[in-house]
Amino acid sequence: MLRSGAIELLDAPSGVLRFSRSLSGDGHGADLQHVEVAINFTTSGVKSAHTPGRWIAGTAWPPPPDGHADGTLAPDEARVIGL
Repeated sequence: MLRSGAIELLDAPSGVLRFSRSLSGDGHGADLQHVEVAINFTTSGVKSAHTPGRWIAGTAWPPPPDGHADGTLAPDEARVIGL
């Protein structure tokens, strides 16, 4: 999902890189058609760093207990969100 499909850079707070990837059907039966990636390059936590959604992957462990990410990134954290 992160290697193919359309990419769109998104507005983000200072120090955060945020983009989305979308597929119109990859031919492999993937159930994720749209994800958002957010990477916090700062040494501080950042609120509203990404769209709230389903936690898919990230550098912080463990994932949220309910699988839902609220949009806040910890220092030096990266996250992939299913939308």
